[in-house]
Amino acid sequence: MRRLLRHIVAATVAAVCAFAASAGRSTLERVSALVDDGRGDPIEGVWRIAGDGAVFAVLPADGGGDTFRLVIVDSPDMSVLPMTEFGTARRTAVAGRYDAIVAASLPSGSASTREHKLVISLGDDGRLVFEPYKQGLRLNLWRVLPYMFRYSVVAQDTRPRAIDGAVRLYPAGEAVAPLVF
Repeated sequence: MRRLLRHIVAATVAAVCAFAASAGRSTLERVSALVDDGRGDPIEGVWRIAGDGAVFAVLPADGGGDTFRLVIVDSPDMSVLPMTEFGTARRTAVAGRYDAIVAASLPSGSASTREHKLVISLGDDGRLVFEPYKQGLRLNLWRVLPYMFRYSVVAQDTRPRAIDGAVRLYPAGEAVAPLVF
């Protein structure tokens, strides 16, 4: 009985792995076809995030114009499905710079996601650079109580700016390694 159960589990795992591998290839092929059908804007294409290796595509929005969709192709997080839209980008007045809004997390089945605003800059070397920014009001309570505490704790962040980004995978340029899944 245990031997039969092991064979059933092994067959199920093999089927799931084969389905996942074929789904990834078909997703990449679908995204590549959508990129080829696009307007030819320099930001359109398939990109790999430098940090975690997630692969996403920038596709023209359905309405056209200056708006683009950001779509997951492959993610290290197994709960994120391929072809999940995680943000939008719009052209700005500066060539090669785009104003984007992306979801901070992609919870399955949840209607609430936190959004982050960032500027995407397209470099000459085939790379995207992400620069986050914030808008809105901020209340500083330390200003309200100036002499309650003589010493304050200040957050320090010495991480260099403009190092978060992505490398182009498709369509290939001069400095791009071939796409292998």
